[in-house]
Amino acid sequence: SASALSLLGIIHDVIGESAQALNYLLRAEKVYEGTPDISALASALSNIGKCYRDLGEYEKSLEYYERSLELFEKAGYLIGQVKLSSSIGTLHEMLDHDDQAIYYFEKAEKITQILGGENDNYSLLTGFGKIYKKRGQTDLARQYFTRALTKAEEKDNFHDGSIAADQLYQLEAAQGNYQEALTAYLTYKEMSDSLRDKNNTKRILLAEANYSFAKEKDSLQFANEKEKLVLNQEIQTQHSIQYGSLVGILLLL
Repeated sequence: SASALSLLGIIHDVIGESAQALNYLLRAEKVYEGTPDISALASALSNIGKCYRDLGEYEKSLEYYERSLELFEKAGYLIGQVKLSSSIGTLHEMLDHDDQAIYYFEKAEKITQILGGENDNYSLLTGFGKIYKKRGQTDLARQYFTRALTKAEEKDNFHDGSIAADQLYQLEAAQGNYQEALTAYLTYKEMSDSLRDKNNTKRILLAEANYSFAKEKDSLQFANEKEKLVLNQEIQTQHSIQYGSLVGILLLL
C-alpha cells in the first residue's frame, strides 16, 4: 500500500539512505495520485523533495517541494505550508537565491504567527541567520543562530543544533571573537558526536527489524498453501504495526 511504501521511505531517509528512500517514496507517489487523499500526496511529495535535496538534485527538489506546497495550500493545511515554505527558502538560500529565500522564509514566519505560535523552526531561524551573515548584519545573524541553537538544545535536536552551532562558530571566528568561537565549536562537536551515535542506533534498529521480518517470511515455505495465506496476512498486519512503531522510535531519537 502507499502508506507502507511511505513508511519504508521515511525509515531509510531517517538513517540517511536517500536513494533507497526515494525509490519507495516515488512508488508511493504513484499510488497516492490515484486517491483523493491530498494531504498524504503532499507529504509524499515533500519527502521526495527532501531526498532529491540530499542527493544534490536541487532543481528536482524544488519541483517536488513546490508541488507539495501547492497541495498543502489547496488543502488549507497551515502547518504543512510552514514546513514547505521553510524548506523551499532553505534550498534557495543554499543556491544563493537570497531574494527568493527571504520571500519563503517570511511566508513561513507569517503563517506561524497566524497559527499563534512562537517560531521554533530551526531551519527557518538558521536560514535567516545565514542571509544576514552574507549581508554583513552580524548582530542579527548572531541572534538568529543563537535562537536556533537554544531551541534545538531544548529539544535534543542534534541535527539542526549542530548546523546552528557551526554557523555561530564561523561567524564568531570571522569577527575575531575567539572565545565565543571556541564555545560554539565545542557545542558543534558535541552535537555532531551525539547525532552520529543516534544515527548508528537507528541503523541497528532497522537492521534488526529487517532481520526479524526476513525470518518471518522464511517460515512461510514450511506451511501448506492455505496456511501460507493466513500466515502471510498475519505477517503483513504485524509488519504494519512494527514499521509504524519503528518510525515513531526513529523520529524520537
